[in-house]
Amino acid sequence: MNENNVKLDSLTALTVNSVLRVYAAESDVRSMQKLLAGCEAITMLHVRTALDMVPREKQESIGSERSRVV
Repeated sequence: MNENNVKLDSLTALTVNSVLRVYAAESDVRSMQKLLAGCEAITMLHVRTALDMVPREKQESIGSERSRVV
């Protein structure tokens, strides 16, 4: 990173895009692929969780509508 004048203050403060730029500056393809694989797994978990919540939210909204009618 010193060769490319890239300085990191804190990795936790960087976004995924910033980290990918650092890897690209270093030509560190293996680390970049590892990071993307981890991000993909987390994204899929969020998507599946959201999809699992939809039927429950529909049931709850139907239940609350029935209680209003009665």
